[in-house]
Amino acid sequence: RHSPVLFPVVGKLKKNQTIINGRIYEMPQHGFARDFEFEPITKLDNFHSYVLRSSKITKNKYPYDFELYTTYRLDENKLTTIYKVINTGDVTLPFGIGGHPAFKIDQEELKKGNYYLEFEEDEEKIHFLYLVDGLVGTEYARNKMIDKRKIEIGVDTFNTAYAVTRGLIEAGRKNIAYFGVRLDYRTLQRQRGYEKAMHEAGLKGLSLEIQEHSNFSLGSSLMMKTYEKNPNLDAVFCTNDDVAVGALFACLKLKLSIPKDISIVGYNGLNIGTVTEPKLCSISTPRFNMGALATRMIIEKLTAKFTGMQHIKVPVQITEGNSLTKHEYNCIKECLEKYAS
Repeated sequence: RHSPVLFPVVGKLKKNQTIINGRIYEMPQHGFARDFEFEPITKLDNFHSYVLRSSKITKNKYPYDFELYTTYRLDENKLTTIYKVINTGDVTLPFGIGGHPAFKIDQEELKKGNYYLEFEEDEEKIHFLYLVDGLVGTEYARNKMIDKRKIEIGVDTFNTAYAVTRGLIEAGRKNIAYFGVRLDYRTLQRQRGYEKAMHEAGLKGLSLEIQEHSNFSLGSSLMMKTYEKNPNLDAVFCTNDDVAVGALFACLKLKLSIPKDISIVGYNGLNIGTVTEPKLCSISTPRFNMGALATRMIIEKLTAKFTGMQHIKVPVQITEGNSLTKHEYNCIKECLEKYAS
């Protein structure tokens, strides 16, 4: 998939299902439009237009009649994309629509904050809720508008990973690996934060990336392969707790003492990490607080007490455990407060 059209939902539904008129329909992440071939309508040198029409196949997922038009117009170095949805049925058509464009940019300039997205017209403050596996509710909510038209492209996940890696380095670890799976935006940002900390310390980075979805066996496999080629490995930072727990199990198979021989840090603070032996240290994302804050804002809006989107930041924390030494835990905690608060 390249630059897909997201329709009729943007994001992910719980269990990839929706209920319409009492019936359950399967709905994949970002909808189904990106999996269908659009019919070309107009194809000129600088103007292309396509349409996707409802069919018996689409109605198995989304029981509505529609026509979805996408138009692309090129004017010198400017690309204009237009989405148009027509309700061809007799009932209200509920839908969401969006795009997944990609831009080739300079990574060093990105880190300096020299990129932004600009809207055509003035907008009210836009509230961002970071995602966990496509579902709303992790890390913190925050307004990222520079002014009424611009959104800074931020790197908060980047800074968290930078702080974790820097904390490990300050505690004395030198041969640190990063395990990344799925390769979504958050995973790649964590990888870049890790790489920045390693580069600043003059250390050689070791990033292992795999497109597959995370699970325990995948984390174990990554750990086994990495240690086989890098027996001096002394720490692993994992993009989530599934991978971290798998890596922990692999270390036990390899008869490595945790954290004496090797330290492990997870991400998301899932419950599974509290019952492993040793107990996993992980970057905890305050989902409960986020849900409470979001609910409060909804209630305020419904009761006319809403004063506009606020900049609300709930910082991440590192959970206590035994996959880090006490010194490493304190170093990471201090770095999180310094670089990711």
